[in-house]
Amino acid sequence: MAGNIQWFRWHHGSVGDPKFGRVAVKAKVSLPVVIAVWACILERASAADDRGSYAGIDWGDIDYLLRLDDGQAHAVAMAMHDLVLLDKTTGDVLNWAKRQPRREREDDDSAERVQRHREKKRQETTGQPSVTHVTPSNANETNVTPREEKRRGEERREEVPTHTSSDSTDTATQAGAVCVCLRAIGISGVQPHNPNLLELLGKGATVGSFEGAAQSAKESGKPSFAYVLGIVKQQMREAAQIATASLAPAGQGPPNKQEALENRNRQIARDWAEQRQAGAEA
Repeated sequence: MAGNIQWFRWHHGSVGDPKFGRVAVKAKVSLPVVIAVWACILERASAADDRGSYAGIDWGDIDYLLRLDDGQAHAVAMAMHDLVLLDKTTGDVLNWAKRQPRREREDDDSAERVQRHREKKRQETTGQPSVTHVTPSNANETNVTPREEKRRGEERREEVPTHTSSDSTDTATQAGAVCVCLRAIGISGVQPHNPNLLELLGKGATVGSFEGAAQSAKESGKPSFAYVLGIVKQQMREAAQIATASLAPAGQGPPNKQEALENRNRQIARDWAEQRQAGAEA
């Protein structure tokens, strides 16, 4: 075995190489047979201690392996020798060193391509360019000083958003307190994780406002959680309207009679719809 090398290159265009067609005609076999024999020869040469040498190959074994007629593999090899693909005298695959170099940078730009790929990935994740050194074996090595590494670590820490859970914890605590209060009053179906409850608390509703709403719901004969939430929601809407009216620009008078009538009709319609919905939920 050639060191620790466990593979060989198969170049693009090999299957369609016109020389293989000429070999097939000369050896009186099909093109697939030529390509299969060529693959066996390359594998033998790659695995040899002297890489590139197929000396000692048993053509009879190749015939059996590929289910060929006796002598077909050898005929293909002789045709390849005539067309300057093999050297039957030395047992070498010609141009092996050129087409199967041991080091990447001798025949291609793979190191450069790997470096471009790493640069692109870094820019996608951090937006910062990097200076990367890629060895022929594509090892993951970077020319980074300890100070640069420390700075990159600080940049990464800055990029990670810091989330505080204080607000959500406070809201959850208030929700628990509201539910304890409502249960004590006799309200049914309370849920501390109800999204409407959490939304109202987030907008500034207090435990006291829920307590008052619960008392009103119980007195009206509708001691349900949904009805209490509806009362608090209406109270907060009215408070917001009052606050908005108080912030009207100076010199702007109250709405005229027509506007006041329309506003009143809309409010009555909203109140009726919400009460009907709350009654249905109760």
